[in-house]
Amino acid sequence: NDTNNNIFQCGTIDSPGVYNMNQSINITVDHCLSITTSNITIEGNNFNITGDNITYSGFGIRFFSSNQLSNITIKNLNIFNFNAGIVLLASTGKFFNNFLTNIAVSNSGTGISSSAAFATISNLTLINFTASNNTNGIAISLNSGQGYNFSSIYLYNNSGVGLKIDTFTGF
Repeated sequence: NDTNNNIFQCGTIDSPGVYNMNQSINITVDHCLSITTSNITIEGNNFNITGDNITYSGFGIRFFSSNQLSNITIKNLNIFNFNAGIVLLASTGKFFNNFLTNIAVSNSGTGISSSAAFATISNLTLINFTASNNTNGIAISLNSGQGYNFSSIYLYNNSGVGLKIDTFTGF
């Protein structure tokens, strides 16, 4: 990323602000964008983040924190060829007031997923989200949370689960 907050390569977003993609990104590393702070907006400008088509490894975008991540907006972005297009990843922590709109994830393991068995996920908004030609469309597991706002969700040609939201109950 440059000093104008343009996204032109993979990396970690660890400062609040507005970030704009100014080109598509093709990668062969595990993860593209890691979000480790709150109060950010990523404007994808309808560009693509494309992973390694052979291994389906890593994540296109991962929310990663053991604390709280909130007020994150990601919009107008296409994600292809990852283990998960977008993942909420935490052993503990809270994800809330996060907004994803005009996102398409294809040819991946899962469109959006969580590895947040001990986390709280609340007020997650998905608007105009498409998951197609994946193994799973949307698969979210959580410890607790509330307030899922889904509108215009398109799940098709996924070979496994279309939509799954479940609660982790322990071992």
